[in-house]
Amino acid sequence: MKAELLAPAGSFAALHTAIACGADAVYLGLDAFQARAKAVEFTTENIAQTVRRCHLLGVKVYVTCNTCVKADEKERFAQYVDACARAKVDAFIVTDPGMLDIFRRYDIALHASTQMGIHNLPGAVIAEQLGFTRVVLSREALLEDVREIKAHTSLEVEYFVHGALCVSFSGGCLLSSMMSGESGNRGRCNQPCRLPYRCDAFRTDGYLLSPSDQCLVDKLDDLIDAGVDSLKIEGRLKQPHYVGEVVTQYRRVLDRIGKADVGALERAYNRGKFSAGYNYDDSRKLMSVRVQGHCGQTVGRVAGALRGQLIAQLSRPLHAGDGIKLLYKGKEIGGCAVSEIRPDPKRAQQSLIAYPNADKIPIGTQIALTSDRAQIRRYESPITERYVDFVVRAKVGEPLEVVAQCDGARGCATGNPVQAAQKSATDAQTVRNCMARTGDTVFRTDACEWESDGGFVPVSELNALRRQAIAALEDALLDRWERERQKVDYSAYPARLDATHAIEDRVFVQSDQIDALASVADLPVHLVATTDMWSVERVEEIATRLRALRPDMREASVFFAVPKIARGRDVARMRGIAQICARLRIGWICDNLYAVGLAREYGLAYAGGIGLNLYQQDAARVLGATRYLASPELRQSELSGCSGATLYAYGPIPVMTLTHCPVQLNSGCDCDRCAYRGAFAYRDKRAQYRLERHRIASCYFTMYNPQPIDLREKYEKTPYQTYLNVVQCKAEEVRELVQSFVRRDGKRIAGATTGHWNRGVL
Repeated sequence: MKAELLAPAGSFAALHTAIACGADAVYLGLDAFQARAKAVEFTTENIAQTVRRCHLLGVKVYVTCNTCVKADEKERFAQYVDACARAKVDAFIVTDPGMLDIFRRYDIALHASTQMGIHNLPGAVIAEQLGFTRVVLSREALLEDVREIKAHTSLEVEYFVHGALCVSFSGGCLLSSMMSGESGNRGRCNQPCRLPYRCDAFRTDGYLLSPSDQCLVDKLDDLIDAGVDSLKIEGRLKQPHYVGEVVTQYRRVLDRIGKADVGALERAYNRGKFSAGYNYDDSRKLMSVRVQGHCGQTVGRVAGALRGQLIAQLSRPLHAGDGIKLLYKGKEIGGCAVSEIRPDPKRAQQSLIAYPNADKIPIGTQIALTSDRAQIRRYESPITERYVDFVVRAKVGEPLEVVAQCDGARGCATGNPVQAAQKSATDAQTVRNCMARTGDTVFRTDACEWESDGGFVPVSELNALRRQAIAALEDALLDRWERERQKVDYSAYPARLDATHAIEDRVFVQSDQIDALASVADLPVHLVATTDMWSVERVEEIATRLRALRPDMREASVFFAVPKIARGRDVARMRGIAQICARLRIGWICDNLYAVGLAREYGLAYAGGIGLNLYQQDAARVLGATRYLASPELRQSELSGCSGATLYAYGPIPVMTLTHCPVQLNSGCDCDRCAYRGAFAYRDKRAQYRLERHRIASCYFTMYNPQPIDLREKYEKTPYQTYLNVVQCKAEEVRELVQSFVRRDGKRIAGATTGHWNRGVL
């Protein structure tokens, strides 16, 4: 199967550019319920016409419904989905499993969004069981996991090949949410990860959480060999020329026309130069620590500067109107637009008349082209059209016939009987002129066959039949599209996964200290253990001690809070851990679909963790979770849609999971001489964010909110139970703290936050 090239469409201009440059499919969001809330040109009013035009041009349309939906928004969400379904979109890109009952009303394919965090086979199996036909893998997914998914499921795989990377594991970021109430899970991320931070532990500073943009244009054979079906370009907030250039270069490589012009891709947009992503680069290449924003293509160096003029040694020409950025020793020091060029015929230098916003411009400063006027103009007026061939038959005494043919489809229109010419017969050029008037349709023609025996045909009738033939051709193309469209019979899939075990309604207590859990083992609580090292031996030791605390109680009272990510060799290790837990009757707290998949495979009791970000009870039921943590992004009044939910009521709030290694990034170490010596912190102007490692076969880091959460004084009169993460408490303090939550009394600790209890998220 030929890999699909999938382009972003954040505006009509970007949509037309993507199609004109060779995209096989586009993805777009309407003015609500999408992960790019600022891209709002498409609406329920214009989506039908948009899809119709795309289909006539042979391009698929996937609509992004990739945000979490609050319970009181469900009716409006259903109307939104219905409008898209009636427009006959080709697929929905879905994040919230609680909305599956709405999508199942139609036969339209469902793609599991990257926001669902699917990155391995066990997670993909859950998606397949729920009726998804495609998984949009998280950017962290390894090619070995792609191969496993393709070998053991019938799913299509979509993979990001170009554009911005989120530093946090897909769908698991609460940083913007906790800072400002603008949630990335609701399409409103304000990108605090792109701000500067300092790491005192390693005496480093810079854009420590800002990844470089990804470019895999020279890795496409690897991806296709691994089984990737759709190559996805990021960028619904990018300009049309970016979309056009990226589609053009990737199309060139896919069609074996030649190599990509990486310089053109750099000029279109790149943050911190390109990386090859998690499969190929280490942490130092993945991150753009020194430079933030568009870095363009390096085109020369400053040889001198005087009174607004830069003397430049250039490797490629610049032109008036171009925008440049100046970087010295890897850091941005200024930028400006070029207003005039004065070549020096004696040397390979040019004088650039420009006024950089920099106090001093050292010799050797790098000049980067960030706004290429020629490139922008190249994509300003895209032509989206298909060629149609006309056959016009005019035999005297027989009805006039116009046939329009395109891509094997045909439309036919017949008129009045052709009259014999009284003066002069209609000529071929007149007919061609009439057929060429295709107006605002998607069709253009340079072929018209004229069959006549000398009759006369009025121009008005030719024009009318042309319009009718084109309309019939459009119907034929759209009918064929509908016949060939992927359809799914959702009655063949369960409405929800069956629950494996019942879990009692009681307080959960999580700790990495068995002594702390032992101090509350006699209380009506669930015991939840965690560890920073997920080796089979370590887990078996902890599991044995944990089970000994509750030797006579049924299995759904002791749990492990398992890692959010498991890639490659991690999966085999987590399977071994699942076997131990099955033998010792220990359940799992699941922060990702892969954990749900393994828990079900091995018959473990499981509860949904905050990593699943469940906004309503329906979402938990679909996943077969009888107990679950409500999303920490919900305010108190929104919890009414979360019957039976548990509140994350105490402890550190994980705001990011990092797949790159911040220790390597800041210290320069490698795995053979690891410099990690325990938790450390990043800090910005306001606060410190603790980072802590956990290791399976690979290492991952969790970053925590500066303030822990404490909902005492808030939840006394609610029906919800609580989840208490006491990992930072001393063992002797834990019992008193837990008892205060069991009794529903006590005062909030100093410096704690109540999270979104009052404000919620947008």
